[in-house]
Parts: sequence; C-alpha cells; structure tokens
Amino acid sequence: MKNKKSDLDAKNAFCTELETRGFVTEIKKAPADIRALKDGQEWFFEIKKTTQDKSYFGAATSTEWEQAFKDPAHYRFVICQELPVETFSFTELTPAQMMEFSTIPPFKIFFNIPLIGRSKKRSSSSKALHLTEKIFSSLNRSYKLLKGNLIAE
Repeated sequence: MKNKKSDLDAKNAFCTELETRGFVTEIKKAPADIRALKDGQEWFFEIKKTTQDKSYFGAATSTEWEQAFKDPAHYRFVICQELPVETFSFTELTPAQMMEFSTIPPFKIFFNIPLIGRSKKRSSSSKALHLTEKIFSSLNRSYKLLKGNLIAE
C-alpha cells in the first residue's frame, strides 16, 4: 500500500528531471532532499510536494534554510504539484523567492508521549533540543525581540 504522505515519488521524478539536464543526483535527508552535481558544482534541491491546486501551506526546516543561506546560488526549493496520473509540475524557487512567501510564526514545542509501555525518558536520538525552562526562555526572548524590532539590513 502506498504511503500518501511520502514524497519519494516526487523526489524520484525530480531526480529524473535533473538528470535530463545533465545533473548526477542522489536522494539525501539533509541539508536538502536531493544533492546534485553538474559541471563540478554541488547543488541542493528541497522537495515540497502538494496535491493542492490553489495554494500550498507548508514548512521548511531551519536546517534547510541554513544551507539555503550558505549557498543561495546553488540551493532551490522545489514545489512539486502532483497532477492526475501520478505526474508532477515542478516550480523551482531561489531562497530569495521562497522568502517572499515565508513567515516565522511563534514556535511550537513538540511532544511524543508513548501510550503503551509508558516510559519517563525522552528519546536521545532526536536532533531536536530537549525542552527546559532555560531553553524556552531563551527562544521566547529571541522571538519577542525579533518580532518587536525591525532588523536593520
């Protein structure tokens, strides 16, 4: 049974598209979904798959943005709109173009509570920060500071 939330089909389809343009591709987890090489240059493509036809609400991680800001000339966000018959329409956006559509809401604090065999331990395998009052205060203070002040550019 096909996982409807998986974007592997979109990643594979975009790899095929890139290969027709002369890229050598590989699917990765970070700092983007696809790492591609062409003419000795390394590129990253972050796939954002949707079945929506009017508007797409999604998210990009700080890891993705970190790489995008590090090398904006070689980083693309790719909107993969799934069309009938399992085909895709691809729209590539530079980091600057993607910023035009992006906002940073107040952050969320995620939890994962086992409902069977409850354990009081948090997973140590996550790359996420573990919540403490000190970490929360620091994040909250930073967000309020940024929200209240325009950043000089």
